[in-house]
Order: sequence, then structure tokens, then C-alpha cells
Amino acid sequence: MTVNFLERFFEHNHWANLQIIQACMALSDEQLDA
Repeated sequence: MTVNFLERFFEHNHWANLQIIQACMALSDEQLDA
């Protein structure tokens, strides 16, 4: 496992987390409680 692979893995993980957070920000309180 190379350093470059780990770096790309963490970059992708960070990007994916931001996508989830952005999607959740558009939800109402009722949707978040479901």
C-alpha cells in the first residue's frame, strides 16, 4: 500500500463526506427525524 494510495483514499473519503453533509442540509427536520 503506497502513500499515494492512502492520500487518494482520504481525499475521496473527505469528498464523499462533504456530499453527504450537503445532501442532509437540504432535508427538513421531519426528514432528518425519520
